[in-house]
Amino acid sequence: MESPKPSRADCVTDAFAVMGITSSAAITSLGASGMLFACYVQTFFKFGGVMFMTISPSFVFANCYFMPLLAWVGPEGTFAATATRPTGRRRWRPSHRTGGAGLGEQAARGRLY
Repeated sequence: MESPKPSRADCVTDAFAVMGITSSAAITSLGASGMLFACYVQTFFKFGGVMFMTISPSFVFANCYFMPLLAWVGPEGTFAATATRPTGRRRWRPSHRTGGAGLGEQAARGRLY
């Protein structure tokens, strides 16, 4: 999803609003790994440690470093926006005029339409 707002800070606010639900998934995963720390079986305890040490830095990086970085130096306005209309390049589609030739043969003959 692209934000219709022109400023960087507004775009970051929109991103937090749309993608904020993924933060709750990270928090619940951290809670699950916390429960694994209470296990006596070393396999579960170590798996909880791996989960915790994987999810917590990624959560901190995404929310406390990357998003503020985007608010500071991220794209603004229509810079780096994806195309919203066709670029004019036509796609290959099979028809009776091509004789059923593949895309490579069509490109070699210059018959992409």
